Amino acid sequence: MSAPETVPAWRRGLVTAVDAAKCKVRVKFPDEDNIVSDWLPVCVPFALGAKAYWLPRVGSQVVALIDEHGEDGVIMGAIYSDVDVPPVDAAKTLHIVTEDGTKIEIDPEASTVTVDTPGKIIATAGGDIDATAGGHINGTAGASSTFKAPQVTGDAPLSIFKGIVRAEGVIQADAGITTSSGGSVPSTLTVAGTIKSETDLVSGSLSFNGHVHTEQGDGNDTSTPH
Repeated sequence: MSAPETVPAWRRGLVTAVDAAKCKVRVKFPDEDNIVSDWLPVCVPFALGAKAYWLPRVGSQVVALIDEHGEDGVIMGAIYSDVDVPPVDAAKTLHIVTEDGTKIEIDPEASTVTVDTPGKIIATAGGDIDATAGGHINGTAGASSTFKAPQVTGDAPLSIFKGIVRAEGVIQADAGITTSSGGSVPSTLTVAGTIKSETDLVSGSLSFNGHVHTEQGDGNDTSTPH
């Protein structure tokens, strides 16, 4: 087997152009008369079946494993400089930050995963989404919140509403509706529809199922028994 004509060596350069479709870049080498390389592929963790993708930005300082003519090689990764410094000073932290300020951080010392973005977070699953917390699950929205599902089921008391609860469909209370003190609703309960009960409706001491009228004679109103 004959030896290769040139032996690849590592070189430090600056990205001058990117080919997003092919995941390749061109690099200028200031220490070598500003020679610009041919299009070089960017090294990724995996590229068959499961695939990863990243591109260094134009102007990034990178390390290339490349032949002496700058025609063939691979970009091993980007490196920091005195101008472009690391975003955090934490040896065990995995930290990613983008130009718009989006931050993804895994901090094993605090056992915390942080996703912080000025934009939108989108989560889509063809199956179930399961979320389990050993403590509280807290949610805050600056605008309205919408939740759509054919059915919502909970196995704990629902005590989160401090304003108006409005239902366009049916509200069914199998064990009654009471106040926090256990008494009846102290104000007016208005229903723009039908109230249905499989047992009885009671107002004060008056039972709808047990309520009867006595006849007063022709042309006279009836009255409830005392």
